[in-house]
Amino acid sequence: MASAGTCNLGFLHRTHIPSHASKSSTIRTPTEDSRERPTLNPLCKLILAQACIGADTEYSYCPPEIQITNRGTTPLDLSSIATKAPFSQLNDCPTSLPVGQSCEVSAEFEPQQTGAAIGALSIGNGSSISSLQVALVGTSATPALSLTPTSLTFPSQKVGTIGSAQTFTLTNLTDVPQIIDLFRIISQYQTYFVENDNCPAVLTSSCTISIQFGPLSVGAISANLEVWYANESLIVGSMSGTAYSAGPAISVSPSSLDFGTPFVGTNATPQTVTLTNTGDASVALTSVVSGTGFTALNACGSSISPGASCAVGVFVNTSAPGTEAASLTITDNAANSPQTVALTATVQSLSVAASLGSSTSATLASGGTATYNLTITPVSGFKGTIALACSNVPAGYSCTPSPANLTSDGKNPLTAAFTVKSTSTAALEQKQNPFRTIPTALTLSILIFLIPKSMRVRGRWLVLVLALAITSAIGCAGGSKSPSTTPVTPSSQSYTLSATFTAATGGSIQLPLHLTVQN
Repeated sequence: MASAGTCNLGFLHRTHIPSHASKSSTIRTPTEDSRERPTLNPLCKLILAQACIGADTEYSYCPPEIQITNRGTTPLDLSSIATKAPFSQLNDCPTSLPVGQSCEVSAEFEPQQTGAAIGALSIGNGSSISSLQVALVGTSATPALSLTPTSLTFPSQKVGTIGSAQTFTLTNLTDVPQIIDLFRIISQYQTYFVENDNCPAVLTSSCTISIQFGPLSVGAISANLEVWYANESLIVGSMSGTAYSAGPAISVSPSSLDFGTPFVGTNATPQTVTLTNTGDASVALTSVVSGTGFTALNACGSSISPGASCAVGVFVNTSAPGTEAASLTITDNAANSPQTVALTATVQSLSVAASLGSSTSATLASGGTATYNLTITPVSGFKGTIALACSNVPAGYSCTPSPANLTSDGKNPLTAAFTVKSTSTAALEQKQNPFRTIPTALTLSILIFLIPKSMRVRGRWLVLVLALAITSAIGCAGGSKSPSTTPVTPSSQSYTLSATFTAATGGSIQLPLHLTVQN
């Protein structure tokens, strides 16, 4: 424990009485509880009650309790309370125990083999300086009694009738007489099983426990037989059977289907409803119909034989978001027709639109960018990660979402921006520059006046012709085949891009983005 706080440890032994034992049951108990609160050194031993291998350990021993009291002046760190198999612990301690407060730790022994077991219960914050190790010692032994067989399976039985008896044999495996405390059938269907036995109060050899199955309702029935002996020891046998009705009868399982929260447009996993004929005559199916928002696929055909089962597949329609609630209705010739199964689903989606002051249409000027500011709102409580992307982007342009991913909390709207820009080199000029030939013409004019006087008349005309030819050639540069010196091109072009929002669970939403490119 931390040096700032001290604690007083003790353990409390209590005899355990099963919570299901009736007041009239005979169970031996001590006259009073014994309490011991020794002053413990850093190591103390806690001896656990003996438990039997194979027994129901929840009721086969009393777990010792350790009381921790903070008698210091600061809160006590109890952030770590742990042990290892075959021991376990339960506690009501906070991570920080206030001054003057107490809490309890129960150590439990759950043996998997016979013999002694030693372990430790660590109490504190996990630090070797401030933790206390409580030694745990437990001893287990093989059961003194055996129950054979360990389970009984009864044939199908008509409701309201009692079938033939089956038996368990209870045997004393020791030379010591064993006191039989009680027999109990544990189940919500305990009245469906009738128990009789010839076992004495003190068993020295073996005896027989007879069980009959008399169901009061259709379906699969199960229960456990508990045999308590030697005050706190227990062995258990299981029993099961199937009950059916006279005439056609049908059971439907499950009684409801919840498809969860599929994303709009996805193929949600279909679910299955099982129909079982629990009667002794064929069930004639008239119809199997699902409500709005769902689709049923009947694999049962038109009839179900006695004792047979078949399946009906149910699909949810995810074409539109919203909460779907409907029923699967089975109509037949059974007395309880029609049977219904509740169907529910919440189809989730995203609502995407231009943010306030923005638009889904934009114009891209030469050399500029176009930006679309969008708002994404979860529909039907969608939570999760959303990946953003652009599609249908025209050649020579890029479209970049920011951010690339969003995380929805199911309530609050999110924002994102999609930016479009040109990725090609600068286009050629669309109009001829009227001043591009001035430098060449000026140079040739100067050359005319530099010609000697004797050659000026003939030379000037020669240079002038040459200047006109060169100027004409420059004006035609650029490869245009049009006879016009000013090429004609479209003033603008229009495109439609798609902003795509894909849920991590599958499914996506698209929003068209309209782009006008000015030349």
